[in-house]
Amino acid sequence: CGCGRGGDLNRLTALGYDAAGWDPAYRPNGETRTSDIVNLGFVINVIEDPSERAQTLLNAWALTRSVLVVAARSDWEARSVPGRPYGDGILTTKGTFQRFYAQEELRAWIDDVLGVRSIAAAPSIFYVFREEVRAQAFLAARVRRRPLPRTRIPTPSRPRVSEMLYEA
Repeated sequence: CGCGRGGDLNRLTALGYDAAGWDPAYRPNGETRTSDIVNLGFVINVIEDPSERAQTLLNAWALTRSVLVVAARSDWEARSVPGRPYGDGILTTKGTFQRFYAQEELRAWIDDVLGVRSIAAAPSIFYVFREEVRAQAFLAARVRRRPLPRTRIPTPSRPRVSEMLYEA
């Protein structure tokens, strides 16, 4: 669903993972197949047509057996990318389209298109699980790993030794 030149695929394969990818510009003959994990990383933000963008998300979801990872450019990045308004994004000075998303906007869009609740993994990165039980296990694991806040119990003030000597 847009693996670019395949750098991530090469690194994953070198680490021993079974990885495949397709990209319309760089890997048009690349493999698309169902997989436990499908990564749609920084793909939807470069698609100009909103309906094509939604269809790309649906296509990625159709290939997903366990979890779909969706990442897009954050709206706070827009101020550092020179360009001019174009559709619902900008046309950069390099001639590429970029669509920037606010966190809740991206979540709402994913949830609306897929009809499934997504979970924020990090800013502008969402997980969409096929099975609700896996989504709940992921959320529970995040809560369990958080350290408990340290509570400082105030100690009563003690008299100084010099004060005790002069009180007698």
